[in-house]
This record gives sequence, C-alpha cells and structure tokens, in this order.
Amino acid sequence: MDIQKYISSGILESYLLGMLSEAENREVERYAQEFPEVKKELTAIEEALEIYAQTNAIAPIHPDVI
Repeated sequence: MDIQKYISSGILESYLLGMLSEAENREVERYAQEFPEVKKELTAIEEALEIYAQTNAIAPIHPDVI
C-alpha cells in the first residue's frame, strides 16, 4: 500500500468531515492505528480545520438587535 498516495487522496479530510461510509470510517481508523504517518496527518488536518473554523467564525446576532 502506498501510504502517501492514501494520505493525499482526500479520504482523511472526508473522514474528519463525516462524509464517509461506515466501512470507509473503519478503514481510516484501522490505517491510523497501523501507520503512524496516517495518524499524524489526521491530527494535522483536524488542527487545521479547527483553526479555519475559529478564524472564520461569525458571532451570532442577538434577536433584540434585529
């Protein structure tokens, strides 16, 4: 298996965004346990998504302001 090709396939991002089937989720989780580089990339992507979400967050508008 080509781990770098797997990592660059976009499946890890899809996993973190909840876009995979149960079988695909299990595959990603298994590979994350078997291959440290997959686990490391999952962590890096998760951190990047969190930073993106915080950076682009919009404060809710209070109902009395409308």
